[in-house]
Amino acid sequence: MKQQWYTQNKKADFQRLAERFGLSPVTIRLIRNRGPETDAAFEKYLHGSIRDLYNPWNMKDMAKAVSLIKETIADGRKIRVIGDYDIDGVCASFILKEMLQAAGADADVDIPHRIKDGYGVSRRLMQNAKEDGAALVITCDNGISARDAIHYAKEAGLAVIVTDHHEVPFEENADGCCDILPEADAVIDPKRSDCPYPFQGLCGAAVAFKLGQALLEALAVEQRQALYEELLCFCAFATIGDIMELKDENRILVKEGLRHFADLKNVGLRALIAVNGLDPAHLTPEQIGFILGPCINAAGRLDSAMLAYGLLNETDANAALAQALHLKELNDQRKTLTQEGLERAVALAEQERQAPVLFLYVKEIHESVAGIIAGRLRELYNKPSFVLTDSGGLLKGAGRSIEAYSMFDRLQACGELFSKFGGHKMAAGFSLPPENFEKAKAFLTAHCGLTAEDFVQKVSVDFQMPPSYITMDLLQEIRQLAPFGNGNPEPCFVERDLKVTGYRLVGEMKNVLSLNFEQNGRHIKGVCFRDVEALTEELKNSDTLTIVYRPRLNEYRETVSVELVVEYFANRREDASNNN
Repeated sequence: MKQQWYTQNKKADFQRLAERFGLSPVTIRLIRNRGPETDAAFEKYLHGSIRDLYNPWNMKDMAKAVSLIKETIADGRKIRVIGDYDIDGVCASFILKEMLQAAGADADVDIPHRIKDGYGVSRRLMQNAKEDGAALVITCDNGISARDAIHYAKEAGLAVIVTDHHEVPFEENADGCCDILPEADAVIDPKRSDCPYPFQGLCGAAVAFKLGQALLEALAVEQRQALYEELLCFCAFATIGDIMELKDENRILVKEGLRHFADLKNVGLRALIAVNGLDPAHLTPEQIGFILGPCINAAGRLDSAMLAYGLLNETDANAALAQALHLKELNDQRKTLTQEGLERAVALAEQERQAPVLFLYVKEIHESVAGIIAGRLRELYNKPSFVLTDSGGLLKGAGRSIEAYSMFDRLQACGELFSKFGGHKMAAGFSLPPENFEKAKAFLTAHCGLTAEDFVQKVSVDFQMPPSYITMDLLQEIRQLAPFGNGNPEPCFVERDLKVTGYRLVGEMKNVLSLNFEQNGRHIKGVCFRDVEALTEELKNSDTLTIVYRPRLNEYRETVSVELVVEYFANRREDASNNN
């Protein structure tokens, strides 16, 4: 895959800021590359805390929603929370239920079934809420596109509050674009064009948390601060699991949430952490994103997300342990299904390598893994990728995008072809009548608006940094930039013409390359996990490389040393054309 490496070139008075914050100019440059410009923004990035979170009352319709909930509680009527079947929806449901009950509400939870309900809120769920005696339905992590189901609910006499974070459907008219909102009693979504909330990047769980925060504040509930601290863990969990950008308020939510995991009281989540052999006091975003989160998601993919919600709601330690083990087993099954489906999808994609958009009908895969497979295809081909399969007479699918292609906008442009769709710029879920498959494929391909340059993989590098300059003290200082993740990446540097003095394959599968570098008389260890075969071949012909690398502290048998993780490489011949 063709790559373009580019370095950040953001300006600031690095020396002054270094003196102001007691950090090295290198670390100040890294922080500047991640967005902050003013002294206040640097201060918030480094030391932001719960007190820096934005006022929930700034969200459009927040006062309406709180007033309606208070009335429902005062009248002794039931509230039904309807979430979504992924990690964000499950955590949002649990958060909102806990906060409603702390406010004295009679509240319970229902979550869509991937097969029975498809994407988002369904009529079936609204009917169930009515039959179960609910007077008010509150959606979380969904609902902004569920106009039909919410219209049905209103006709049935239900009050409805929507809390969501997905893109708002819109229509174009003479005055520009106009939001198309469901006919709910209140619609809380920071992406509403008329919402004054200063940060749009919250996940669904964080939006639900904001509603609960405003409610408990309005009711002056005692001990609400302790509940906030416990539930911040779930906000962090969902923010990481839903791959939200770790900027602004999200960075604070994740940083504070990870800190509170050491004191987490939730029996179910502690059990899930335990069965995966992790330490709650030292959880990392990687462990949540790649180990724990997939266990929660596996329930909604292969069975019912109510299993995952049930785990979070469990109070018996033995029962929680059994449930956590079951979710782990489901995730192992999901991994097998994903690999089998990916192999079929790649075979189809190879037949359409010239297509600017991959829109693939993959037979006989489990519909729940379509999104994961689409994400893998996007990584392999660096193209917008849609994966569809059969489901109850329809084609159900999911898409994952590249930066230059807004998936939601493209689906919106041919929305009449789809039975249902929703999502945002980088990801979407949808249902499609089989007879519309070729029409949708043709439209999305012909109107992709992509150029050859958009398919070049963009590799962002902080700046050129000789590895010999990196010390353990600098790496300890850089740790202040954590937590790392989407929107706040680990520092990544480039160095040209680095001398390689040795290399060997290591690991049980011999699929990891251990390297030795030398620069300015200093010997530095390195390791490479990707494109190992190609790098090994290159080193047979050259002992000099240009690399993009991440420095880290390697702690092994009480010995701590600097190590370079090689992400990408180029030889002398490629260097001039592959980097800038």
